[in-house]
Amino acid sequence: MQIGKNKNIFWVHPSSDIFYRKQGEVHCTSPVIPKLTSKGIKLTVLTFYDPTLLPKTKLAPSRKIAYQIKLTDTFNVEILKLSKGTVNPEIYMAKVETSDPAINSAVFVKAAIDFAMKRKKPIDIFHSFGQEGALLPLMLQSINGDVAKFYSNTKTIWTTNAVFQERSFPPDILSYLGIPKELYHPDGIEYYGRVSFLKAGLIFSDLTGFVGVGKTRSQQFFVNVNGFGGVLAAHKDKIKLWPSERSVQAHLDAYEEVLSRPKSEPVVNKIIEKVRRQVVIPRPSYQELWGPVPAQNYNRNQIGFLVQSPVKAYTFWEWIYTDFKDYGVVLEDCDSGTHHLLGRGLSPKGDFWFDVSPNRGYAVELFGWDAQDKAHLLMRSQVVRTPRNSISDNPNIVFVDTRLKKRYRLKHPISLLEQEVYLGASERRFRVKRPVGLLQQEVGLGASGVFKGASEQWGVSSHGLMFKKKKVKV
Repeated sequence: MQIGKNKNIFWVHPSSDIFYRKQGEVHCTSPVIPKLTSKGIKLTVLTFYDPTLLPKTKLAPSRKIAYQIKLTDTFNVEILKLSKGTVNPEIYMAKVETSDPAINSAVFVKAAIDFAMKRKKPIDIFHSFGQEGALLPLMLQSINGDVAKFYSNTKTIWTTNAVFQERSFPPDILSYLGIPKELYHPDGIEYYGRVSFLKAGLIFSDLTGFVGVGKTRSQQFFVNVNGFGGVLAAHKDKIKLWPSERSVQAHLDAYEEVLSRPKSEPVVNKIIEKVRRQVVIPRPSYQELWGPVPAQNYNRNQIGFLVQSPVKAYTFWEWIYTDFKDYGVVLEDCDSGTHHLLGRGLSPKGDFWFDVSPNRGYAVELFGWDAQDKAHLLMRSQVVRTPRNSISDNPNIVFVDTRLKKRYRLKHPISLLEQEVYLGASERRFRVKRPVGLLQQEVGLGASGVFKGASEQWGVSSHGLMFKKKKVKV
């Protein structure tokens, strides 16, 4: 199919870099625009305001058009005509009075839709570019009334660079843009908890072009594209890969293809209906997830003692009576039989963190002091032994290295370390004449290896234990 002459195509191009002013006229840096117009296409371009494109003389009032764009709030937009008369292409600039990037994009594309309608020239194709133009297909599908009738046969194309540089926005931006909240959905424009304009352009346009994808990259394009792989695969039938933004043939092929497709039902309505039909599963309550809320008081006398680490412990208690003026906790070292007051002036219900020593038995006692300041033992916890943080005193401990098939055993006297190495049927045995107490300081010396000296050998096990080897007859 050859694209017919006199087709009206409206470019919504945020970047003004495609134009420059020379000798009082606005010229194009790309060959695409002049070659499209040479084929009989009537092209209108709207770009963002760029003061370098203004003529040296003051613009005539007839070339300035003021609009009020209604989103949630109302924004003033001024559209300036840069081209003269009815020259093809017609080039315009939109001066938007807002600094927020999301609102700026929405006002820009909404201004393009309103401006094209007020010109009363039916638009065959709206072609928007980049992230700033990504909302145009969505905005066009969201309108109703006379505006919707005017654009009933208009197709949309959205093109962007193939290198995804996503700029997402918080969900509450939808309320400022006037976009239905139902579209904040995985099937809509929700993207990892944010609002994605790129996803909006991809889903709601009739055709999407990704620029900068040659034949060598086309096979891998749909794989691992910044988390967009699934979305791209779902809309693969309407995606075209463009080798360059300066390719005239890529533009013509896209225009011919989108015009040959029948007009489909707006995707916006399908997503909104689907979301509204979905049954909202209420979030389970705390009681349904975890059961009844624990009582603040168990109303019984009890004390608990827990160990967090070899040097830190925790106790909690509840005493249901109030027959003492204050309370305190005492730590008993069961190995030495000593007692230490941890704290006094406590309440009958509370908790207390305290320091302990490794590899020792402890118990916690709750005391109450009466009006005569006499202490009374109220409760005593179970005895708890803290974990050790050093090598064991057990003389029968065995270290096993499964990777090297070695076994290391402590034997009496405890100052000697025996290493048994099994290599098939043969057996070699080494004894170390090095105090085990020093071995604790040499933990973490690295991987297995052998260090050679003048008259002796040093070995390092995979556990980081260093020992001196001496051959012993067996």
